[in-house]
Order: sequence, then structure tokens, then C-alpha cells
Amino acid sequence: MVPDSNPSADALQSEVEALCATAHWCYARGWVPATSGNFSMRAGRQILITPTGLDKGTLTARDLLEIDSDGRTVAGEG
Repeated sequence: MVPDSNPSADALQSEVEALCATAHWCYARGWVPATSGNFSMRAGRQILITPTGLDKGTLTARDLLEIDSDGRTVAGEG
């Protein structure tokens, strides 16, 4: 069950930074070569995911897509 409330902006930013750092860490070890795989996170009702074809070694918070529970894009491109 997903909580109805969304995290604070500071908490969400911290989670996003952790997601990007994890992607970079995995990329540096060769676990996600170039554009392979995806990373995602859920924060309250928000679902953030890496777009298709993005080099995970260069991932930034601005690259993430926000999708709804049906997989439709809410924000971002990809």
C-alpha cells in the first residue's frame, strides 16, 4: 500500500540524490553498461524512473521521469 502523503521537498531531493548516486555506483562497477537497465523509486504517490536509453553513468535528477501507477508519464521525457 502506498501512503497518501508525499514526502517533503527536502526528503524527496535526498531520495533522488541517493537514486542517482546508486546508478553511478552500479555503472562504475560495470553492472549497468551504458544504457542498459532502469532505476526507479517510489516516494509517497510519486514514482520516479530513469528514461529509456539514458547512460546511467551520467544520470542527474533532471533526467528522471515521474509516472503514475498505470505507467503514464506525469513529468519528464523518455
